[in-house]
Amino acid sequence: MTFYNGVFSAVLLILVLSVSGCTVLPERTAKQTFLLASPDFEASPDPLPFTLRVLTPDTEAPLNGTSILVRRDNHTIQSYRGARWAKAMPLLIRDYWLGALRQAGAFQAVIHDTSDANSHLSLISDLTAFQLEYHDGQEPGPTVVITVDAQLTESKSGDVLAARRFNVQERAQAKPVEDLVVRFSAANRALADELVQWAEAVSRDAFQETDQAKPL
Repeated sequence: MTFYNGVFSAVLLILVLSVSGCTVLPERTAKQTFLLASPDFEASPDPLPFTLRVLTPDTEAPLNGTSILVRRDNHTIQSYRGARWAKAMPLLIRDYWLGALRQAGAFQAVIHDTSDANSHLSLISDLTAFQLEYHDGQEPGPTVVITVDAQLTESKSGDVLAARRFNVQERAQAKPVEDLVVRFSAANRALADELVQWAEAVSRDAFQETDQAKPL
């Protein structure tokens, strides 16, 4: 009889917890969520008659997640505790580039990879670094490292017009995560500035070599 009383008590406890919405599992500590600073580019007075498609950068784990990554000299990669990006890193960067290229106004239109619209050019890339790095003897803090391999191609033929590696490093202080995110934003802004200028220069060269009445 004691056994059945024990079973009944356990079942009753489960039902009470279910009804009240309580849980016996410990809650995870909430994480601060961060976005990069918004792009701020001056508009070009002479846009090209091209539509540029910006594809989401290809990458592999852990760069395809939302963790703010920290790499140590021993080649281990960790997640910054209590903080994360608002989007997966490839989407975070793609959306920033979209905003930067649209603001710069060098192209007739700039679209993302899921758009049904046709495009003349495509910006394809591989994200190989987007992290904080600590090195022996480096004081007082880490370095933000962003590395991207980009290719500008003709959308229809797939021919590569140009390819380039972009690598930006920004020293940071060992301060709260908010300050580290500011340094991420600065590094990302510098890389985007180089990428926008490069994409425009390559595209203008391609435009000069085409029948300008019917480009690409």
